Amino acid sequence: MAILRHIITGAPHTYYLRCECTQSAPLLACPHARLALADILERLRIACDLRIYALVVEPQRYHLILRHQEQIVEYDQQIRARWRHITTRSTVACQTLRTRMTSLSDIMQILQQYSSRAINRLTGNRGTIWAQRYRACLLADDAALIAAIIWLHRSPGQQQDSHHAPSTLHISPPPVGQLSAEALSFGDEIPRNLAMTIPDDAVSTMHGLIASWDDDDVTSYGDALSHGWAIGRPESLIEATDRLGRRSGRGRRRRYHDLVDRLGLGVIKG
Repeated sequence: MAILRHIITGAPHTYYLRCECTQSAPLLACPHARLALADILERLRIACDLRIYALVVEPQRYHLILRHQEQIVEYDQQIRARWRHITTRSTVACQTLRTRMTSLSDIMQILQQYSSRAINRLTGNRGTIWAQRYRACLLADDAALIAAIIWLHRSPGQQQDSHHAPSTLHISPPPVGQLSAEALSFGDEIPRNLAMTIPDDAVSTMHGLIASWDDDDVTSYGDALSHGWAIGRPESLIEATDRLGRRSGRGRRRRYHDLVDRLGLGVIKG
């Protein structure tokens, strides 16, 4: 039995997503199709104030890591202005737009719908491009986010027929905070009374982590992202474990499992 999407979603609203083309057709092998996907994603990023941390496109699928806002507190006029980045042909109520801009399911529906139309216009095809369902894994903290970025760049991102985000798509810097001149920390480890700053070399630091990370850890991240519902440090998964745990009914139980990696992460599977 498929899990309900709203059970997966929750703070910090950061996810690894894998979206397959319908019938695994290589519909993204065309460079124009990849650019169309990135263009729609960039427009959606601006409209919904998303953080895009990684995008890797293969001929049959794309992988995406994003974080959406829990709420957007703006006047109706500002909400309308945001939505015009997506379309000018909308009479939807502003409160509905606020909900859509802060819901993973709605954000993905918008992305799939508008990218499908754009790619079909470019290729002359008709019909849906995307498979009916997509995989979503909650990244419960910044350590899990870093692990997902490492895996995405080390595994599918290194394949010959894969492509990283084009320059037209803004990629947010990794959440690396600086406590002192020497000490770096994940963003959510920064004490709340200290301002988090993104060092100028955060991106190069991330590249160094990607290149040097242990192969066994990378493999375990890939398995967790491909088969788990949520990954993170044990203390970050308490709420997710409560939401995802089966209380009754048939089927395998969803449980927490340690990954035994450098970051001390775990995964909820089942």
